[in-house]
Amino acid sequence: MGVVQRQGLKRSLVQFLGVAIGVVGTLYVYPRDLSSYGLSQFLFNAAEFLGPFLTLGLSGVALRYFPVFQEARSDRHGYLGLLMAVSAASILLLASGIWLFREQVFSFIAWAGLDAHLFTLNAWYVFALCVLGHFAGLFELYASGFNRVVVPSIFNQLLPKAGLILLIGYASLYGLREEHLKIGLLAFSSLSVAGLALYLKHLGCWDLRIDRAFLAKAPLREMTSFAFYNTLAVLGLLLSFRIGNLLVASLLNTHDAGVYSIGSFVSNAIDVPQAALLAVATPIVAAYMREADYEGIRTIYRKAGLSMLAIGLYLFLGVFLCLDDLFRLTPNYAKLAPALPVSAYLGLAKVAGSFAALGNAIIGFSRHYRLTLPPLLLMAALNLSLNFLLIPRMGLTGAAVSALASMVLYQAIIIGMVHRLFGFHPFSRQGLYLVLMAVPTGLLGTQLPEISHPLAGLVLRMGWVTLFFMGPVLWLRLSPDLNDTLGKVWRRIAAR
Repeated sequence: MGVVQRQGLKRSLVQFLGVAIGVVGTLYVYPRDLSSYGLSQFLFNAAEFLGPFLTLGLSGVALRYFPVFQEARSDRHGYLGLLMAVSAASILLLASGIWLFREQVFSFIAWAGLDAHLFTLNAWYVFALCVLGHFAGLFELYASGFNRVVVPSIFNQLLPKAGLILLIGYASLYGLREEHLKIGLLAFSSLSVAGLALYLKHLGCWDLRIDRAFLAKAPLREMTSFAFYNTLAVLGLLLSFRIGNLLVASLLNTHDAGVYSIGSFVSNAIDVPQAALLAVATPIVAAYMREADYEGIRTIYRKAGLSMLAIGLYLFLGVFLCLDDLFRLTPNYAKLAPALPVSAYLGLAKVAGSFAALGNAIIGFSRHYRLTLPPLLLMAALNLSLNFLLIPRMGLTGAAVSALASMVLYQAIIIGMVHRLFGFHPFSRQGLYLVLMAVPTGLLGTQLPEISHPLAGLVLRMGWVTLFFMGPVLWLRLSPDLNDTLGKVWRRIAAR
């Protein structure tokens, strides 16, 4: 866990810097032009949904088969070149398909009750963002095979967030045509891809010359089968947990989509440590699975789950109790207030997903990877049905409730599958203690007195959560890895 702790901590710091940048945008920039912000989020989400049809499962393949190609060679047999060649072919195939069947696609969108004009108007911008996002994600995943996750996250996450703030800020102050906003988004995405490519070259990992002799004996049939199922799995994940913003924009409007995106952004702060740990732990799980080291997988599954649950609950309690005071610190409270229930439900979904987040990777990197598909498709159908049912009745909150229900059921199924297939689970007495401490801390925190100045209220409520939840967690060492990591940080600070 040393590598996981060290790299996870560094990436968490980068992620929290991204959150800080996002907080500035959420509180002071995005509310000034919610329509432009909502449009940008619609474009990114639509590109994300187009991604599985373009990537053809390459993201999962890049991680799962990295150890196969690495061996003892410094050039990895041209693995990156192979991934990029397949990417280029899939881009040409998808572009041709969209062009040939565009009328049928947009007719289907209209038949589904969505705003076909919104999709038609932005189709090629979405496609371009999808292509750039694919290469940025591919390069970041490839770098993670070398346990390099910090610098790639700067290019792939900090840079786009900073660029979005600049674009929306300029639009709110001086006005910006929609076409220019879209071109600006493409420009910052292109910078991310270029920066990641240069970083890989700097590391000496820019391996484009494909070793055809090795390729002849590589498990290509297994890789193709895995890629197919991974494509369906990623699509299922998106339909299960990420379709809310897209449907809000289409069923309601881009303004409401902007509000929903703000609530989603706030809840994503809870996801920062989980994403950081997963980025480092997932390649390790892939390597353990390749070596059939199930004891190593069991250990990292439980330890990472405890750390993520402890931090997730702490951040959720902070968001749940402090968000209203945080919004009241800004002049945009009236515009931000509708995002409060969205943040609460989506935050709960993040916590529900954090505890057993490695479960999907454990199954996905095993010979049982096909079994991840049925629960994903089931949850996708559930989430779509709930969104179409609840958004017209509950508005933004309906999309958030749908996401929460999907996440809880999906994680319950995955936990059960991991236990059935491998004989271990993430549950422990320490995890139960974490939940039992979080519930009264949250309930009693809602009874704290209202304070006229929001900053004082913010300090009071966050202090409450820190004292009565995180304090006992550290004192009782309910998550030893968390104690060890924070101890190392404290000693490093004290030494300096």
